[in-house]
Amino acid sequence: MQRIITFCSLIIIYSSFIGCAPDDALDVSNIDANVNIHRFDLAFFALDTANFSQQIQSLKEKGGFDVFFDNQQADGFWRSQRTLEFMNALAEDAARIYPDDKRLQIEIKDLWRHYRYLFPNAPETLNVYTYISGLDFDFPVIYVDSIATLFVALDLYLGEDHPAYAKQADYLNSRHTAEYMLVDIAKSMIDPWLNRRASDLALINDMVYYGKQTYVVNLMLPGKTAYDVLRYTKEDATFCIDNERMIWRFMIEQDLLFDQRADLKRRFTEEAPFSKFYMAFDNETPGRIGRWIGWRIVSAYMTRHPDKELIDLMQMNDHRQLFSQSRYKP
Repeated sequence: MQRIITFCSLIIIYSSFIGCAPDDALDVSNIDANVNIHRFDLAFFALDTANFSQQIQSLKEKGGFDVFFDNQQADGFWRSQRTLEFMNALAEDAARIYPDDKRLQIEIKDLWRHYRYLFPNAPETLNVYTYISGLDFDFPVIYVDSIATLFVALDLYLGEDHPAYAKQADYLNSRHTAEYMLVDIAKSMIDPWLNRRASDLALINDMVYYGKQTYVVNLMLPGKTAYDVLRYTKEDATFCIDNERMIWRFMIEQDLLFDQRADLKRRFTEEAPFSKFYMAFDNETPGRIGRWIGWRIVSAYMTRHPDKELIDLMQMNDHRQLFSQSRYKP
């Protein structure tokens, strides 16, 4: 497939486009933030199974982990969790990969500082609980805004080559890394504030929604690029940059932006090993390429509206209007 820009031009664009922090990086130097990390995974799997009833009661009363216990779960449930070989193996690997809280403390504290920049009324202190979920892939991270509490399933961040994920498709396993954990945390914090019109089934609505998500998370994690947020490799990023005009021309010529067919989301915005243009080059494309175009649209919009606050961007639900006002044209 013919490249749109030359290799030399690509290197120049790639260096400036990917390697640098966003020009409008948030200044959080005056934002106070505290993070308390509670390792429920370590405390629970250290319980002596020979004296389990007494020890689980002590953990309930003195361990500071009351958020995990309610009257609906009998001790038998917790004994089962403690004795399952599968759960113990996950807990051992999590303890090996995350032996202490130093890295988590530094990175999550910086992220919380950025969150408090966006939401000044958020409390100064964030409580973080790590646990073993038993590979609950649907909920790797849960953020409860009302109590400023974060739950992180460490067994979902053991590394993309971990055997626990062997039954998953390879293209999904890149999410199971320590590096991507922060992205998941940032997404969980801002997703409740991201507005879109649920009644608008057009592809552009989803594209801009994920574009807003990528744009804001990228600013909340200044050490990462938008491509990190999207879980794109360098090769993925190269393809997108090199073929941006082709991708956009295809969507325009095929009248896809305002099309409401559900399969378009599966082809361009939902998880997939590659995006489906139904062209010979499909296998060269990264999945979710519609999210990338959405990010480019949102970036163009924010460039044209430098006075727009991030919270206003998140709350804006008319994505057709945002697209129109972005004047995006690669």
